[in-house]
Amino acid sequence: MSLKHNIQPFFLSALSLAIFAGLALVPESAFAAAGWQTETVSRLGEIKVGATLIAGGLCVLGLVGWGAWVGITGSFRHQILIQLIIGAILITLAPAAFITLFEFTA
Repeated sequence: MSLKHNIQPFFLSALSLAIFAGLALVPESAFAAAGWQTETVSRLGEIKVGATLIAGGLCVLGLVGWGAWVGITGSFRHQILIQLIIGAILITLAPAAFITLFEFTA
């Protein structure tokens, strides 16, 4: 085994230990601002709108592409359709659920 493979896990564990020790010794630096929850929720709201629009458009393009593939090959599989629909639902609902969790902490 080369020296590179032995040093990398040690470096990562030492780095994580240093970060943990820094946060444990100075806990107020982790939550420096008093109203960090409201700031985070407002920023995540902006990100949610953009990410949902982009992901929704990609889901529609995926469904259209899959429909074209089914039309060309003639092989319709219900399992793929169900997976695409469940994926689209998760993509659109996950950001809203994440923001709801942060709103409860505020």
